[in-house]
Amino acid sequence: MKKNIIIFIILSVFLAAAGAAAVYSADIIGGTDCIYPHFKFSMHNQTEWDITDEFSAAQSFSPRGRCFKGAELMFSNVRPDDTGSVQLKLTDSGGKLLSEAAVPAAGLADCTWSRIDMPQRILKAGEVYTLTVNVSSSTGTMQVFTVSSDDDADENIACTVRGKAEEGGLLAAYVYEDSAQTFFLRVFAVLCTLIGEVSALCILLGDKLRKRVLRVCACCMLWVVMSVNFMFNILCPSNKLFDDFQHDSEEFLVGAIAAGYDGAKITFNIGRYSNTTGVIRSVYEYRTMGNSFLSSREYANGYSKEGNKVVIKPGPIINEVFTPGKKAVFADGSVYTITDTVIEGGKLYITFDTHGDILSERVNGNLLELKALDDNGNKLSVGFHDGYKSQFGLHGLVFRTLAKSMELPEAVACFKLATVLLTAAVFVIISVLISKKYDRLMAVCFYAVFLLSPWIVNFARILYWVEFTWFMPMLVGLIPCNAAGEPQGKGHMLHRG
Repeated sequence: MKKNIIIFIILSVFLAAAGAAAVYSADIIGGTDCIYPHFKFSMHNQTEWDITDEFSAAQSFSPRGRCFKGAELMFSNVRPDDTGSVQLKLTDSGGKLLSEAAVPAAGLADCTWSRIDMPQRILKAGEVYTLTVNVSSSTGTMQVFTVSSDDDADENIACTVRGKAEEGGLLAAYVYEDSAQTFFLRVFAVLCTLIGEVSALCILLGDKLRKRVLRVCACCMLWVVMSVNFMFNILCPSNKLFDDFQHDSEEFLVGAIAAGYDGAKITFNIGRYSNTTGVIRSVYEYRTMGNSFLSSREYANGYSKEGNKVVIKPGPIINEVFTPGKKAVFADGSVYTITDTVIEGGKLYITFDTHGDILSERVNGNLLELKALDDNGNKLSVGFHDGYKSQFGLHGLVFRTLAKSMELPEAVACFKLATVLLTAAVFVIISVLISKKYDRLMAVCFYAVFLLSPWIVNFARILYWVEFTWFMPMLVGLIPCNAAGEPQGKGHMLHRG
């Protein structure tokens, strides 16, 4: 007995250490991306550096995320015949090279964000790192956008251009690992650790109880394996549909939750939601929508260089409340009368009588907070929830109610995890019931088919479909079948007269 206790203690310590390491390193494994621009810039403080031949800028910053995956920059006058390139290098405070990447200049987007991915690296909060941008241009026309020190991104500390210190810095957005993916991996790591600890405990149990506990642990491990595959598609990498599968359906749930947050009128339990940035189709769009307004030579995140005009996305309610003669209130509380509106190219351009005031994001706030006023001076919601009435949408009502105490990204992450865990649990329980009613071979086949089926895997994490509800009738039907009598036995699945 003493020997078993020692073995149990050793196994427990080892499993706890392995679980802690897995939880700590969860964001190293990979997942989707999260961009934190967090700019406060206005067009009046935005400039462009010419790239005549060779250009080099070193931007020091302190990271807001842990797993660094690249950056987004903004260039202008990009030509498709440019044979130059853009190279990014990430170094630590001691000058050690941590990561680097290069892309052709001809592949950059003009006057909008250009994403440059880099091999991911784990960064430490509070430490200072340097992102060096080396640009060569064969045409001599390309320019890179910058911002003043007052309007810089939150992470930025200092910037040097061609070896000379500059006020402000590059217009750069840093790309990090999405915390939702890290959350999923850590939950699965904790579950595996708990299952391992309980299995190790079996060393101290009697034979009969040990067998029962080990069976339960085996079922739990099958549940975790299936859940992980449903969430990350690790067993079938050739399944190319997985990453973007049914996003158009899931936006009905994201829209319903977002509409609830914004206080918009809910027209049905599920449906698309749009605000001044357009239709919110995903958690990523919701997370970054504050920086999704038009940025170009004439506009900075929706504000015109002229200082009396903004541009937002049109919508059913927006088109009604933002009309000439009506008043609008900005995030800072300033109120201006609308003098003209024009819809062009899928955008709504609004001109105000500002009495000489210069509109900018730094002074007036983000255009997400732009509201219309009624005749009595009351704020009107500009968000529009387009209810999807082809189904009742009970799950939308449930998700929206539960999400009230959470932020939307965290809420969707929790709901996806719960949906995956419930779906896998239903399949494992059905497999156990099939094994009892018929035989283990049939149960193994059932489990393997649903573990590896690309369609089952694709649907499993989609909130719109809540896949576990599809198989609940089968589960409910098997329970009384198992309680009704003795198993049919191996080879007796068909009734014999």
